[in-house]
Amino acid sequence: MTMIHPLPDDLAPELLLDMIERAPDAMCLVERASGASDFRFRYVNRAFEVIYDCRRVEVLGAARAPFFRARGAAADFARIDEGLAKGDPFRIRRGFDRKDGTHVFIEVNFQPLPCEGGERWMFITRDVTREKLQHDRMVQLTTAVEQGVDPVVISRPSEGKWPFVYVNEAFTRVTGYLPEEVIGRSWDMLVPDQRERVRLVDIRAALFSGQQVRTDLKFRTKDGRNGIFEVQIQPIQEPASGEFTSLVAMFHDVTAVRQREQALQFEAEHDTLTGLFNRRYLERMLGTAIAMSHGRSSHALLFADLDGFKAVNDRLGHDAGDRVLIAAGRAFANALFVTDVLARWGGDEFAVLLFHCTPENAVKTARAMSAALMGCGEREETTVSIGVVPIRPGEHVAELIRRADRACYLAKAAGRDQVYSEGA
Repeated sequence: MTMIHPLPDDLAPELLLDMIERAPDAMCLVERASGASDFRFRYVNRAFEVIYDCRRVEVLGAARAPFFRARGAAADFARIDEGLAKGDPFRIRRGFDRKDGTHVFIEVNFQPLPCEGGERWMFITRDVTREKLQHDRMVQLTTAVEQGVDPVVISRPSEGKWPFVYVNEAFTRVTGYLPEEVIGRSWDMLVPDQRERVRLVDIRAALFSGQQVRTDLKFRTKDGRNGIFEVQIQPIQEPASGEFTSLVAMFHDVTAVRQREQALQFEAEHDTLTGLFNRRYLERMLGTAIAMSHGRSSHALLFADLDGFKAVNDRLGHDAGDRVLIAAGRAFANALFVTDVLARWGGDEFAVLLFHCTPENAVKTARAMSAALMGCGEREETTVSIGVVPIRPGEHVAELIRRADRACYLAKAAGRDQVYSEGA
């Protein structure tokens, strides 16, 4: 039996009624006399009028069934009747359409009350539309993330690391790692390359400043495969304090795309036979060298032409000529620094851009190229004539090439295996 506690002497019933009237939840009292077919409304508060979109004068004394049937599905009404028949407290959630066309979602608590010669129930209704929408959005978001094609991870900063706190199914499918194998571990486990780990430091700094980061990173999957992933990382900050609390990252495997891009770029910048840079790339670099040139910084351009190459082609055929060109390119490369730009200019002509090189050192490099060719086993008695010119500040690329071509012509005119330096 429910214990009824009396009101304190200083708490008037009028104050209690005022509290009920001001309550944010809808409250109503219904009664059914013994033998009656339906409950009738005895009391509703102000919130009831708001939530159920009605006026209390339309409700008080009216039958319950027509009112609620007009504001809900038949299945919901059947659930309510089933609960009332059992006589125990119960709770349901349901939705209904208001007169203005908006759909609301409510939670109703049903509480039986003592009643002589009949039944009495109290209904307390709370509008949970916002909670329902937020819950549905969260479910939809979670479902979309879990069923997404691309890996999604959530990390939280901890002692300079990014330990994973969540990974979706696509992460496991792409990387091979199960959630229990990565949760609590840092991104470093996916980035074994030390140079890539250095990049992580800069990325972390950008994220901690509130910036979104979008970049390519090289990851290693569980089976040892190295892949290139485009990573979009969004820092999540506490709205009130602005504190960086976590980050959400989405990975997209772009390995095949980047490999195709690199292949296309290589083809655009390199000679197909020798693998050296081509004329187009060298011309672009010459423009850079001219822009860099000033009184204290000198660069040089070398033009090289193989002596006797036509005779090799005529006597032994084009295949032998191709082998000589390939061997010459390798020999020249062995005589140069990694910062020098070696290109096949066309036919049996080669060009070399030497950055930060004096005319004297440029001549030494040209002679080293000649010596390297002489030591090449597949040169077929060919030698090389090389013209050397300094790069002048402000000149046009076309004029620079014209000077280098003339210097090479003068080298060939002096005989086989010669070096001519402009101004020497």
